[in-house]
Amino acid sequence: MSNSSIAPFVKWAGGKRQLLPQIKERMPEQYNNYFEPFVGGGAVTFELLPANALINDINKALINTYKQIQNVPKAFLKAVNKLDEEMGEDGKEYYYFLREYYNDKLMKAEYDVELAALFVFINKHCLMVCIGLMAKDFSMYHITIVVGHRWMKRLSEKLRSIFRR
Repeated sequence: MSNSSIAPFVKWAGGKRQLLPQIKERMPEQYNNYFEPFVGGGAVTFELLPANALINDINKALINTYKQIQNVPKAFLKAVNKLDEEMGEDGKEYYYFLREYYNDKLMKAEYDVELAALFVFINKHCLMVCIGLMAKDFSMYHITIVVGHRWMKRLSEKLRSIFRR
């Protein structure tokens, strides 16, 4: 990644991070607009940091997360860090409780900052749950999501320039 790029905040199936060199060499040197219909984790968008861009994805929870980071970065940061801090010794049980709560919010179409925080928490911990289930000891796979204020501010500012209303 370039010095000016921003790291994606979620891992995404079909992510293009590994393909960035090939994508960049095929990009025109100049373009007026950048359209990313399948943004996912945003690896290409955050690498290129286009001046005029429009991003989208079919996943409404993902787009909600982008919008929450864009509009209320401090509230998002507080919510995601709180979820991480509250995970105790039984991380597996906590994860499944939050996943059920997340799914309930999705079914009610409650696209808010809490759903965005849950989305990122679950994304970051879902693989760890699978590993923990295989190892029969989930607690040793606790990971911390703590996100820096400076990174969040930069990401929020960039998203404000990308999202059009």
